[in-house]
Amino acid sequence: MNRLWIGIVILFLLLGLGVGLMWGSVAFFGSLSQKVEACGEAALRGNWAFVARETAECEEKWEKYAHFWASFTDHAPVEQVETLFAQLELYKKQRLSVEFAACCRSLAKEADAIGESHGIAWWSIL
Repeated sequence: MNRLWIGIVILFLLLGLGVGLMWGSVAFFGSLSQKVEACGEAALRGNWAFVARETAECEEKWEKYAHFWASFTDHAPVEQVETLFAQLELYKKQRLSVEFAACCRSLAKEADAIGESHGIAWWSIL
């Protein structure tokens, strides 16, 4: 009987971990996407002070948690995000606003895709 309860507890812990990762990924990648989109719009307006501050914050946040998310998600999108952050830095240094905004858009879409891949959708239940 003890093994039954141990199994039930382990199943509930795994369920809780899965739900926590789902909510955490949606929140993390959603906020990253929104901030990067705002950076792209600011670059088009020529507000490079805002761009520098916000992209540094986004990159710092990404670097802090990239290995954690890489352990739970496909590595290809994570590597794509890494590549896009490197491109952002180049465009920011050159102050190429259109290219920077386009790269921000790509980065935001990639972040959204990673976040959505961990969410619950009706088509993944079927």
